[in-house]
Amino acid sequence: MGTFGHTVFHQSVKQFIIKRLAARKSWRLEYRLNGTRCRLCFKTKELAVAEQERIEGQVKDGGTAWLALSANARIELMNILREIQNNGKTLRAVWDEYKRRSGDHGRARPGWNGRLRHHIQFPMQTNHCALCV
Repeated sequence: MGTFGHTVFHQSVKQFIIKRLAARKSWRLEYRLNGTRCRLCFKTKELAVAEQERIEGQVKDGGTAWLALSANARIELMNILREIQNNGKTLRAVWDEYKRRSGDHGRARPGWNGRLRHHIQFPMQTNHCALCV
């Protein structure tokens, strides 16, 4: 519904339509996700309905998870995400680099102390600072 910078933090799915495409002998699922039209084709109506249910569940679960966070946690998360984006990186890239550097698949080694904010601001280079050694 709203945005924070360019990041959508509430997904909105509207107007699911499932219709038969006679020329292709297939079924099309049409809907809008955050204002963007989406059109997917399936061999059977059952597959189209299953995809609709999956999308609806995913949007509902995402909203539930978001609302389960405290207001302070949501604000901090959005600030960190904006900082990552402003530095030309993705959240996935920062997290993967953190796991690679920690060598423990997400558990920080001594001295690193999970200071992701520091690594967002600097190029991902080996031993570029005292925190990375």
